[in-house]
Amino acid sequence: MKTLLFAFVLLAASNTMAALLVVNSDGKLTGAQNVDVGGVLYDMEFVVGTGNDVFWNSATNNYDLDATPDNGELFANAILDQVWVGIYDNQPELTFGCQYSWGCDVETPMAVFDDWGSNVFSVIRANNFEGGGGFVDLTTNATEGFTSLWVDWTLAGSTPVDPDDGNDGVGVNEPTSYLLFLLAFVGRWFRLRYKKS
Repeated sequence: MKTLLFAFVLLAASNTMAALLVVNSDGKLTGAQNVDVGGVLYDMEFVVGTGNDVFWNSATNNYDLDATPDNGELFANAILDQVWVGIYDNQPELTFGCQYSWGCDVETPMAVFDDWGSNVFSVIRANNFEGGGGFVDLTTNATEGFTSLWVDWTLAGSTPVDPDDGNDGVGVNEPTSYLLFLLAFVGRWFRLRYKKS
């Protein structure tokens, strides 16, 4: 009995460590926290703007990019597997910056190169479709001034949440069926044990 109980506790714990979705007061998915990308936890946010506006860091005089051509596919697949889940997988228009009910795509830059005096981002794109399912475009290119729906990644916990930034985000994590089953199982076990005493 103890072994079975321990197995359910492990199963429930591993299932509750999923990415925490961030949803604003309008019900729009604005990002997620603790997204596992190849064993490293990241926070991510959907941002509409130009590549320069979103990723240029004037303090370092460079672009802040977390993905690379070597691991970019991991970032894009993490969106499909951990962020676009539940209703956000089935209804793309519920993602911030997505306008259409039939589909949505978001871009993560992996590198910046100089093309005749204009900076060009090499990006990987995650695509989501109505009714669930999606795919990853391995690479496309976007100029620095191109307005798009970007994914801005930061290492988990490195950016404190600012309640005055205009995003009334709230974490949403659906209760797992394993955890509910575990609670019912433990309650039943204690009840049977109490009756025997």
